[in-house]
Amino acid sequence: MADDRDAQFLAKVSRAISYRDAGPEVAYSRPQQVEHESLLTLLAARSGVAVPDVIAAGAAGSGDALLVTAQPEAPRLDELLEDRRSMMCSTRSGNRSASFERRASPTGC
Repeated sequence: MADDRDAQFLAKVSRAISYRDAGPEVAYSRPQQVEHESLLTLLAARSGVAVPDVIAAGAAGSGDALLVTAQPEAPRLDELLEDRRSMMCSTRSGNRSASFERRASPTGC
């Protein structure tokens, strides 16, 4: 943790020396970083973005912090692909000619 803080401090000092503006304030601790991430996640959810649900956020002792999330209910990718493949097969089967049906389809229809 000290290395992270030192690196942020040195970057801020070098920017202050190089430029007139030292730039935005940086989060100095892991709990502050977790609070920031949880706030942004909650704001994104409020705006309709599909993000994990924030369950809890806070300090865990000795400078560590935790952000506990739960994945929202959503269909799995393999389920979506299976639905799409079956939809494509049903669409194609109605439009095929007899000679075309004899050939193997790349989608497995």
